[in-house]
Amino acid sequence: MQSVRKILFLSVGGFSALHLSPHETVTPNGLNTVTLCRQTTDPAISLALSAFFLMHDYPDTAKFLTTAERHEVQRRLEEDQSLLPTGYRTHYLWDALRDWKIWVFSIITIGIFTPLYSISLFLPTIIKGLGYTDHAAQLITVPPYVVACLFCISGGYFADRHGQRGLYIIGFNIVA
Repeated sequence: MQSVRKILFLSVGGFSALHLSPHETVTPNGLNTVTLCRQTTDPAISLALSAFFLMHDYPDTAKFLTTAERHEVQRRLEEDQSLLPTGYRTHYLWDALRDWKIWVFSIITIGIFTPLYSISLFLPTIIKGLGYTDHAAQLITVPPYVVACLFCISGGYFADRHGQRGLYIIGFNIVA
């Protein structure tokens, strides 16, 4: 369920267009769109703001843990970090820059994020160029995010269930 939690966290941003749309219209069935927008985004915004108070940095500040659980979490953190160097050395930087896997990962990341953010940032402008008003163009960009959110949540769920996150990432990138 770790993937699903991350996806839900990252998906909140796609729905901000609903909340930022200032116009008020009534749909053919009498539903006020501003009310609908507020009902869908206010809980997401509240959840995001409450994360500041609900998420803890260290086991010592997590009030929901018992003393034994705090010690166990602390022990695991120390065990995980015991094999890693704690200081900075310049040769670590040069080792990373000479590693071909770092460069391949960087190229893949640029290849994914450049079109992703290009579409996200310019989609309202593209839709406005099709003849829609500013507000309509902003609202029309929401459905692709809803569909993408559903696919990401279901993909994360099945990836966690099958323990094959990499295959799902590759599959979704091929489809995209």
